[in-house]
Amino acid sequence: MSAIPENLVLLHSGEEELRAKSIAIIEASAEMSLHVSMIETCMDMLQHIRTNTPNMNEDQVIVALIGASIFNSMASAFKLLLGGYYQSSGLQIRYVLGGVDGLPQFEEMGFPG
Repeated sequence: MSAIPENLVLLHSGEEELRAKSIAIIEASAEMSLHVSMIETCMDMLQHIRTNTPNMNEDQVIVALIGASIFNSMASAFKLLLGGYYQSSGLQIRYVLGGVDGLPQFEEMGFPG
């Protein structure tokens, strides 16, 4: 089995260094901390609805899967942002914003509102 190439190990080290700096900047700002808290709350809401809606019909399952996809994109966007991949993070955010247009369907299809 071959080892991970040194350049990729260094790339990861750089990502972790940027992540630590980004977290320090966020923690030093009350406003940024609130934004991160809002992101976490939105992700938690998506997860809660998906996992706490019993006896979903087929339409609800589809909407729940869209919610799971939005959740994953939010997590990816945040991770990419902290690691310095701002453009890639923006692409994930763009996907999230496109998916948000479908969120009103949650309530229309019988999910708790």
